[in-house]
Amino acid sequence: MEKTKEDCPICGEPTLVEKTGEFHFDPPENIPGGTMIIPNSKWEECESCKEVILLPQLIRNLDKQKNKRIIKKIKEWQESDYVHQLTCGSGSCNHVILDPIEENDIVILKCPECDYIQTFIPECVLKADVKEIEKNLKDVYET
Repeated sequence: MEKTKEDCPICGEPTLVEKTGEFHFDPPENIPGGTMIIPNSKWEECESCKEVILLPQLIRNLDKQKNKRIIKKIKEWQESDYVHQLTCGSGSCNHVILDPIEENDIVILKCPECDYIQTFIPECVLKADVKEIEKNLKDVYET
């Protein structure tokens, strides 16, 4: 569904329209899970230059979906017996496994036993195919 056309802030043409419907977004490869689909969304699109302008609610919805995917990927990593888990670096917790949580709209790693927080999530954790790692290492150790 389209509404009245406005001037595009990118090209200046009076061809900016509000769109509603299912929004599809292909995130960069460090966000796992492939195409994000947000139903019942609103965004603006220029019919001249094809620029897409995301409205605040859609950005929030994309961020929530991104964070859920990242948390799921980290949990998969943390639950594997075949990778080195992300652990507490405080020195007082004997390397307790960190929990991924969403705080202030970002994913952080938090120690369940102390106040240690890690904001850095290694890219290898987000890109890894943990199931494939487990399969390959099981083959090595079981032969």
